[in-house]
Amino acid sequence: MTALTILPTLGHRIVATTDEARFVLYAREVLAHHRLFDVQVRGAFFREKPPLYAWAIAAFSLPGGRVTEATAQAPIALAAIAAAVFTGLLGRRLFNPRVGLWAGLALATTFGFFRHTQILLPEMLVIAFATLASYWFWRAMEAPSDRKTLALFYVALAFALYAKGPLGLLPLLVGAIWLWGRDGLRGIMMRLWSPLGLLLFTVITLTWVVPFLAMGGETYVHTVMWQDWLAAYTGGGPGRSLRRGTSDALGFFAPWIVLIPLVLSRAVKAYRTPAVAYALLSFAVPFLAVLMSAHYRTRYLLAATPGLAILVALWADAHGGERTTLGRIIAWVGLAGVAVATAPAAQ
Repeated sequence: MTALTILPTLGHRIVATTDEARFVLYAREVLAHHRLFDVQVRGAFFREKPPLYAWAIAAFSLPGGRVTEATAQAPIALAAIAAAVFTGLLGRRLFNPRVGLWAGLALATTFGFFRHTQILLPEMLVIAFATLASYWFWRAMEAPSDRKTLALFYVALAFALYAKGPLGLLPLLVGAIWLWGRDGLRGIMMRLWSPLGLLLFTVITLTWVVPFLAMGGETYVHTVMWQDWLAAYTGGGPGRSLRRGTSDALGFFAPWIVLIPLVLSRAVKAYRTPAVAYALLSFAVPFLAVLMSAHYRTRYLLAATPGLAILVALWADAHGGERTTLGRIIAWVGLAGVAVATAPAAQ
């Protein structure tokens, strides 16, 4: 479903915004000068964001020898398909195969998710790796003795960070809160401890942090790590973006926004079930974290879409077959939303 809605639009996006152009220009410099780090965009070193997306554009552009709209969108399309697959796998692991299938379909037909498959920014890569990290986290919680699975969680987390920065660490926050609710602080320390995983996370992260520091350590720490990352994401204060974010969510999570009262009420009632609690936190924690960020952007709501998709799938699996007036209304609204989401692919 995700591939059918995204692949027909590949290459139709015109690079128009400054944010998008930065990554395209970075990729062009990589191709032209065969440099991975010391790349200048408009006369200055580009260090505001990790380089994974720009490198992916360059990799897709290698066969043709030049960066195009299609090669710039290809990593986004692949990441979106991967995000839907990983969401399905997580839903299957948490509950059952039907929930996994519905979760992947719900994610693919969420308006904000589809909309951002057409925007050339790295958030979709973050969601793909973050959802994979969530999958490996749950696998590790199911089998605490399997330390290699927990190491894979940290590897996926490192690549989510590689794609964007601190936004990629949200699966760690979700997992820590879930563990704290079950086992307290000791549970967090015991269940998340993985020397191999932490080593791999550190090594992968240092492959881009060290070169960026080498190009000007003091300015990088102050302007990027502190101002652009930590202060921007933590300095907003509770509720700073609540009004705008709530308004954005109405359209972003369409058509499934109409289900949220039913979905959340059912999930809260079953919160003592570990899998339900994790699914609920996978939606609520990223959503609230984004709203409280001083650096709020509508596209950051993507971080909450896999969790919402799983909650919608869980509700549909348990109650979707009930024949009620409200159910019929929701079904028609959902059908209309799917039609809106898939219409561009038919043009």
